[in-house]
Amino acid sequence: MPYWKRITLAAFAYGVAGCVTTGSHFAPAGSSDTITGDEIAASTTTNVWDLLRRRAAHYTYVEDSHGRAVAITTQRGRSSFSIPNADVATVIIDGARLTDFVTLQMMSTEDVDHIDLLDSVSGTALHGTNSGAGVIYIHTRLADSGHA
Repeated sequence: MPYWKRITLAAFAYGVAGCVTTGSHFAPAGSSDTITGDEIAASTTTNVWDLLRRRAAHYTYVEDSHGRAVAITTQRGRSSFSIPNADVATVIIDGARLTDFVTLQMMSTEDVDHIDLLDSVSGTALHGTNSGAGVIYIHTRLADSGHA
């Protein structure tokens, strides 16, 4: 086997061995937090935006002057280079990347099975530099039941 193939296989094996599967994606072990279905059911919030505001307080929730969700950002130190929207968290609902945060205000917490919160290092490792502010995976009840 050529040398470069052995290196590639070794790197792949190392990367997979250090991960745990959560059903729809790989998350490096020990770098995520989960909002469980029980926590969601016990919450007094009615939409996902408000649930995240209460439970994932390390983010800043940006709204426009009319109260509509604009972004979920994180406070990061100055960088030596600039990446547009590097402070905006990546939100993924059942495998699809969210582009409009207002959806979170319209999404009922009753529709959510659980939410995985990945930190900035894990987000960058899984989704590249555009996910340096972390990743929020939202798993709905419909998708987890196998009907999506």
